[in-house]
Amino acid sequence: MEKDNIDIAIEELKAIRSPEEDEKARCTFCDLPKSSIRFMVASPGSAFICNECIEACMEMWKDFQAEEKKVADYVTKQRLAENITE
Repeated sequence: MEKDNIDIAIEELKAIRSPEEDEKARCTFCDLPKSSIRFMVASPGSAFICNECIEACMEMWKDFQAEEKKVADYVTKQRLAENITE
């Protein structure tokens, strides 16, 4: 059975940090310890992000996309209005 990219990345992360280092891990964003959260994602380096911060980032991203769409819609309407008056 061939390993996919996720399996390879997990093996590489395990090779970088010892179990002791992994248990001491804290979210780089909110500083909560691994023992206080449900899920944590580790980078190949020393950065970690917990599920709560991931959810907060997803909400911020959705808000950003909604605002971006409003701006794009406004610009489109302005361009259409300019074309009609020309």
